[in-house]
Amino acid sequence: MKLIDEIFGKECVCKGINKKGKCIIAEIDNKKYVIKNKSNDIEKIYDYLNSVKFEHYPKILIKNNKYYVYEYIDDVISPIEEKACDMINLIGLLHSKTTYYKEMDINEYKKLFEDTVQKIEDVKTYYDKLIDSIERHMFMSPSEYLIARNISKIFGALNYSKQNIIKWYNIVKSNNKKRVVRLYNNMDLNHVLRNSDLYLINWEKSINGSPILDLYNFYKMNYSISNFEQLMKQYEDKYPLEEEEKILFYTLISIPNKINFTFNEIINCKNIKKIVDYIYKSEILISQAYPTKK
Repeated sequence: MKLIDEIFGKECVCKGINKKGKCIIAEIDNKKYVIKNKSNDIEKIYDYLNSVKFEHYPKILIKNNKYYVYEYIDDVISPIEEKACDMINLIGLLHSKTTYYKEMDINEYKKLFEDTVQKIEDVKTYYDKLIDSIERHMFMSPSEYLIARNISKIFGALNYSKQNIIKWYNIVKSNNKKRVVRLYNNMDLNHVLRNSDLYLINWEKSINGSPILDLYNFYKMNYSISNFEQLMKQYEDKYPLEEEEKILFYTLISIPNKINFTFNEIINCKNIKKIVDYIYKSEILISQAYPTKK
């Protein structure tokens, strides 16, 4: 193959090539390598990670004008709960090693506040119209019954998020600085590998921002994992959240999604159940963070 000859030389022995997503996994001279298109940003990201002594990423072994060749890390198969633990521990460590403070831009916070309020109002309007339409029907379908039965939970979550985003904005608008970290920004559990150490792959989306962004995306993708409260504790053991960060995180996860209706009533019921389960899981997580005082 021309690509292999170009990178490794014509004298190499290629025993196999597999394509996985945007990567090519090649076995050359009894050793596996990962080949990806060149990205200048990756070198900058890796240089920064190396400077803060965060070394949980695959090393670049060969570079040319078009491609990077990375070390191949053979992942040890583990349950999804362990994968989630590995991911949250690495993210907590990454955030702790890359924290810095910058001058707060009130316009940035104002935009986030306004965008979040608009999102809450948009979702509330959607469910207002939906339940109004359902209540006009003489007979409810199973999915409509599920919505009607749980609509108070949906509106309760939206009311909580509306109150909380106002509370958050009243705190941050008087702050002078905000906390920024390096975000991994790619929270698929398939991107964490366990071998002799832990590794995160696919850093192309990494950016700087609030630690809440990684945490929020991690929750949205993995909220159904049992005992998520323990994952939050593990994260905060490595990287304690500031109060305004907590408030923003619990605000954002409280906003339910709209329902994706199909022509299949079974699928509709499953989609609604997912939203209801998400609300209940979020309520439990929030109650653990802010237990009611007796």
